[in-house]
Amino acid sequence: MDFQTLPARATLLLLALPILTAPIARAAGATEMQDSIRHYMADHRTLSRAYDIPWSQTSFERMEELYKEWRQRLPQLDFDALNQHGRIDYILLRNELGSEMDRLTLQRERLVEMDELLSFRGTIQELERARTQNPANDERTRAVNIRNDPSISDIDWDLD
Repeated sequence: MDFQTLPARATLLLLALPILTAPIARAAGATEMQDSIRHYMADHRTLSRAYDIPWSQTSFERMEELYKEWRQRLPQLDFDALNQHGRIDYILLRNELGSEMDRLTLQRERLVEMDELLSFRGTIQELERARTQNPANDERTRAVNIRNDPSISDIDWDLD
């Protein structure tokens, strides 16, 4: 090994160190937002699977709770400490949460407009919830429950 070039190599390494460690520093700043986004996406997927009955009041309430919780959690992150990518992700997540809250509000308003036409919605949702939570509940029992529902009394049922 040539000992005369060793100081030159060490100096070169010291000069290159900021360049080599910059991606690590950038990644550290973005990691916090990436972890938060992954956590939000996991929460959203889990709730979407658990509350999958369309236009369910329970689903609306739970998803709204999720969005509000994340809207409160987001300002706890230090925006100024984030790098540019982290700040962009922060703003995108904040906008996503606002957009999802607006979408829920719009869906609820549309549902109120359709309630007169969908008076049987609650019954169907309860039957679907019972079916998914208790698969042993047989089809005939569910059909009888539907048949006895006063909101669908004008339908001619011939189950025999």
